[in-house]
Amino acid sequence: MAVNDPDDPDLLPCGESVDTLLRRLRAGRPSGHERTCPHCRAAAEEFRVLSAAQDEADQETVAAPPDLVDQVMRTVRAEVRSGGFVTLDAGGRGWTRMRREAVAALLRAACDTVPGAAVGRCRFTTGPDGVAVDLTARFTGEVPAPRLADELRRAVRESALRHLGWRVTRVDVRFQ
Repeated sequence: MAVNDPDDPDLLPCGESVDTLLRRLRAGRPSGHERTCPHCRAAAEEFRVLSAAQDEADQETVAAPPDLVDQVMRTVRAEVRSGGFVTLDAGGRGWTRMRREAVAALLRAACDTVPGAAVGRCRFTTGPDGVAVDLTARFTGEVPAPRLADELRRAVRESALRHLGWRVTRVDVRFQ
């Protein structure tokens, strides 16, 4: 039996390799040590539970939401043409350019974290007064419009600041 190395997480306290134990268990041929060792038996039970959960997950049929194509196409139609590039300050390390569509997608993705709304169109303008964002959204839940609009505004502002370094001065939300 090997001496357990505390720096090796792949060894059980008895010194048995987790990989070896798993390989033998999967083959249905545990060794005499593995059948009697309390550490190996406990690990085998944990792996049995995990393996059963994995088998159950493998049997599940995963289906895309029925309106997925409609959501994707609505987003594609909302941004039909290239709007050029936006130049971003890389925090004293120079400048970088980012497609306007990518910026809009980033802001829309921030809105995806807000339950109760689906954002379609996202447009923004940059000017001397800052960045203004216009969103078109539809309700997908029971959240009141004023609260939902505030949550969307917060998500856009936080994402713009964190990812782009922008302080958004205005976010207009129109519900359809």
